[in-house]
Amino acid sequence: MLGLPEPPSPLASRVRQLDDWRAGTREGAPGLASPLRFAKEATEWKVDDYVLAGVEGVSVDLDGLYFHVSFGPVAVFSQTILDSGSLSPKGRRLFDVYSELAVIASALPPHSFPPPPARLVVMDFEYGPNEWHWTGPQPAQGLGGIHGALPFALQLARSG
Repeated sequence: MLGLPEPPSPLASRVRQLDDWRAGTREGAPGLASPLRFAKEATEWKVDDYVLAGVEGVSVDLDGLYFHVSFGPVAVFSQTILDSGSLSPKGRRLFDVYSELAVIASALPPHSFPPPPARLVVMDFEYGPNEWHWTGPQPAQGLGGIHGALPFALQLARSG
């Protein structure tokens, strides 16, 4: 769908069309443009692992492409603006960095992340929050969305 990254392999086979504008593994999710709600759920481990992608209006004549993944110790909620129905260059960079973050997270040995509630929660919205939070031991947070979270994830990987 529009150049989105691959979902984590354990979720990929469960992805299906949920409605005209959404695909994923989670039925009955709130509107995709609700990053704080998704982040709260992820921080509190209220839902099983999932992937959601879709298009929703951001404002009149402006559509956002959303890609939300909550998988193991990493949860990323992202929005990029569609440019004439296509993924913008900024969106491609966003999803490239997401893919890097996903590779780092999947390569870490299981003991690298303490059991819940330790999770790296990232919100990267063109029109909304652009920050990350680590909820594990020695909580941390920062700005810059996925781009800001990547150095922290690398640091976690090196220390794990």
